This record gives sequence, C-alpha cells and structure tokens, in this order.
Amino acid sequence: MLHIILTILKIIGILILVILALLLVIIGVVLFVPIRYRVNGKKDAESLYVKAEVYWLLHLFRLKAVYPEPGQVIAKILWFTVYDSKKEDNAEKSKKEKKQKAKKEKTKKKDKKKEKTDFETKEFENKEVQQSKTDRAETESKKIESAGTESAKIESMKTESTKTESAEPESLERILPQETEQETEQEEPKKGKIREIIDKIKALIQKVLDIFKNIRYTIGKFCDKIKEIWANIQYYAEVLKEDETKRAFLMCKQQLYKIWKNIRPSKLKAKLKIGTGQPDTTGYILAVHGMLYPLIGNNVFIEPDFENQVYEGTIFIKGRITVFVLLWAAIKLYFDEDIKHFLKRIKREEEVNGR
Repeated sequence: MLHIILTILKIIGILILVILALLLVIIGVVLFVPIRYRVNGKKDAESLYVKAEVYWLLHLFRLKAVYPEPGQVIAKILWFTVYDSKKEDNAEKSKKEKKQKAKKEKTKKKDKKKEKTDFETKEFENKEVQQSKTDRAETESKKIESAGTESAKIESMKTESTKTESAEPESLERILPQETEQETEQEEPKKGKIREIIDKIKALIQKVLDIFKNIRYTIGKFCDKIKEIWANIQYYAEVLKEDETKRAFLMCKQQLYKIWKNIRPSKLKAKLKIGTGQPDTTGYILAVHGMLYPLIGNNVFIEPDFENQVYEGTIFIKGRITVFVLLWAAIKLYFDEDIKHFLKRIKREEEVNGR
C-alpha cells in the first residue's frame, strides 16, 4: 500500500517538475530570444511603398504590414493566419451589405403599411367632409334666425349711446381743471436739477477711486505671483543640486542608453534625394546630416537638389529587440531609491502649490 502511494507521489512530483521546467523554458525564450524587425521603403515621384516585418523564434511568429492602399496587415503562427486585415474588411463589408438589405426590406414594408393607412384615412376624411357640409347648412339657418333678434338689440344700444354722449362734455369740464393742477404740482424746481448734477459728480469721483483701488489690487496680486514663482524656482534649484537627484539622472541616462542600444537598428542603409525648393532649407538639412554623421556614418547618403522640390529615395532598416533588457531597465528604474526620493520631492511641491 505504501509502495503504491509513493509511486503516485513520485509521478505527481515528476509532472510538477516537468511543468516547472516547461514554464522556465518558455519564460527564458520570451525574455532572451530577440524579436527581429525589418523595414523596406521606396519613394518615387508618383508612388510610395513601405513594407514592415516583425518575426520571432525562427519565423514561427510573423507579422507583416504593407502600405499603400490597399494596405494589409497579416499575423501568422507557423503557417496558420491568425489575423488578416483584408478578410476582416471583406467580412465587415458583407455585414454592412446585409444590414443595408435588411433596412431596405424594412422600409419597403413600412411604405406598404403607410399606403394602406393613407387609403383608410382618405376614406375617413371624405366621410367627415360630408358630415361637416350638413352641419354647416344647419348652422347657417340658425344664424339667419338669430340675426333678426341681434338687429333689435343694436338699435336699443344706439339710443343709449346718444344719451351718454350728451352727458360726456359736462364731465370733461369738471375733470380738466383737476388735471392742470396735478401737472403744476409735478413740475420739479431748479434745485432738483442742481442736486442731480452734484450726485453725478460724486458718482464719477467714486468710479475714479474704485479704478485706483483695482489697480493697486492687481499690482499687489502680480507681485505675490512673482514671489511665488521665485520661491518655486529656488525650490527646484535646490532639488536639482541635491546628490540624490544627480544620481537619479545618471541612472536614467544609463538605462535609456541601454534601451536605445537594444532598440537601435543593426543595419541602416538609405539613399535619398532631397530638395525643398529653397536653397537655405536644403542647406539646413545637409547641416543636420553633417552633425549626425558620427552616428550615421556612410549608411545614409543624401543627394541635394537646390532648385527643385524633390523627396525620393530608398531605405532599409534591420534590427532586433530583447525583452529582458527592457524589463531589467524598467525594474532598475522602478526600484531605485534616488528616483523615488526625487519624485517625492516633486509631489510635495505640487501639494504645496495645490494648497
């Protein structure tokens, strides 16, 4: 019985060790096997062509992109295509066409329903029009009967209005003297006008005083901002002078150089013909090329054209990227104490400014 249990445990242990070994192998392959890239480009007076390829683990994983139109992106594992932009575009187009057909069918059904409803509504409206005609004839007969009674009422109203018109002139004679007395009372004396002028002068003086107060306030606020900016400059100058910040910048410089050394192309060949149409700007481009000559060398050749506007040439780039170098540089930068100290100093200054 114990022998069986031990054999089972032994098999389980071997399986665990095999799984761990496989995981270590996979992690090692991902970290240390480089990702290779290659770019070919060509530019003529009429066309532009660019082809970029990325492959990993002896071309088992491949990614290819081609420009110009119709552009295409293809991703493959072994000989199986995982992603193809053209197929997806065609699938999307077919889906759109199906949706458009379905919409057209729906619109046709809706149009048929509308035609039926319109026919029914027209019949209903014709019936309503006939009923309205009969109602109008009845109302007109009633109006003719009521017209006689209204004419008698109008004659009685006219007699009453003649009586009231005869009484109006007597009432106006009584009201007119009262209105003239009120107008004389409402007339303002000259003293009121003088007071208004004095009030206007006071308001102008107050406005001038307010303007001077605002100018004084803005000058004080501007001076406070200058003092605050000067204090910030002094603080950052002190931070930059610290030994921790110097060590942090040195660490960043070293790791960024390692990253660039890992990413930069191992092969670069370019033959270009450049002309901006203006001699001065073309000369600037040649000056920049001369400054970068220690880094580029003879790999990039530029043929200038000082008269015409020309952008032509061919380019070839090839290189590789190792994931371990990038990961190790990121770990070093993340766990560095000097960088943490520098970030804390900046955060403290930001909190003070926020307050």
